[in-house]
This record gives sequence, C-alpha cells and structure tokens, in this order.
Amino acid sequence: MQRLTKNNLKLYSSLNRVKYRQKYNIYLVEGEKTVRSILAHDSSKVREIIGTDDWIHENTDLLQDLEELTIASAKDMKALSTFKTPPKVVAVLNHTAQEFKLSLINSGRVIYLDGVQDPGNVGTILRIADWYGFETVIRSTDSADFYNPKTLQSSMASFLNLNLLSSD
Repeated sequence: MQRLTKNNLKLYSSLNRVKYRQKYNIYLVEGEKTVRSILAHDSSKVREIIGTDDWIHENTDLLQDLEELTIASAKDMKALSTFKTPPKVVAVLNHTAQEFKLSLINSGRVIYLDGVQDPGNVGTILRIADWYGFETVIRSTDSADFYNPKTLQSSMASFLNLNLLSSD
C-alpha cells in the first residue's frame, strides 16, 4: 500500500474531463457499491483502488488479489470526487476502447443514442439496456461520454455488462 501523491491526485482529478480520459486511457469510478461490483465482475480492468484507510482495512478480503492499493485522506477524496459527499473509495480503471465493427451489432439487441447529451440520461439508458438484456449501446459523437462520472454513477455498474461503442 502506498499514499496518494500530489502528482497522482492532479492526474486523477483531471479525469473528470473527457480530454484527459482519452489522453491517458483511464477513468475513475466512485462509490462503494460500484467499486464492489467492479471487483466482483472483472477486476482485470482495475488499475488502482484509492480509498480511505478505514475502507481499505474493512475490505481487505475484497482487495486481497489487487496489487495497487492507495490510501488517501478525506481531503484528497474530496478533491478526487464529483459527489457532494465524497466516497470512501474510488477505482481507477483502464479504458479499453472497442473499435466499431458492424459484426458487433449484427448479433443481439442494440440501442443507438443520437444526441443524448445529459450524462445522467445516458447512464439511465445503460442501466435499462442492461436490465432488458441488450448487448450493445452505441452513442453518436454528440452524445454524452460513456465514461463521464455522472454517466457511470447513474448506470449503477451496468456499463460493465455492455459493449459500449461510439459511431456516427
């Protein structure tokens, strides 16, 4: 375990903007429930878990297979978070962008988002798509980013179960 450095705090805080998520191919996911879902679903995408000292010690069984654990103060968590009340844990995930291929949409059910600009609405649509068994969601380039913090939060970890593509 290590402490959160000022350089990493600056880097991870910048991930609230799409430009930096694309530049570094990483994104943040906030909140205990979503981080637990990620660790249970597919921990291979996890680059680093950043949490308060209390949270990390309370969840050692959940974190035993992870190498990158970082302890952050409550002040640092507030700087990282987009929430009004900062979470006790944040996951830094590697972004593996899928290239758009027609073969991905020829099988299964697909939703296409055209100009849906509100990140909360995009996240809700992801949650609904997951619930109803859709496999792929495609967004137009003028729709909100799938990895926007508000989109991820409102999807309630459903983004993990879907192919997320961008195309016009």
